[in-house]
Amino acid sequence: MSNTTINDVLEDIENLNSEDKEYVLDILSKRIAEEKRNALIDSVKQADIDYQNNNIKKGTVKELLKDLND
Repeated sequence: MSNTTINDVLEDIENLNSEDKEYVLDILSKRIAEEKRNALIDSVKQADIDYQNNNIKKGTVKELLKDLND
């Protein structure tokens, strides 16, 4: 594995022209969005498994908040 630090990466990006900097920003933004989307998908899949296994809590908002605080 490389010993490249974030500072090294930022310095390399600083040396790019404006168009390439925007391209890097676009790529990173899309990758971050994809990571968030995948995390949400995993969360929904787990929620579905929990629901199918009846591993859920039911009740009013007041009851659920009380459970969270206990």
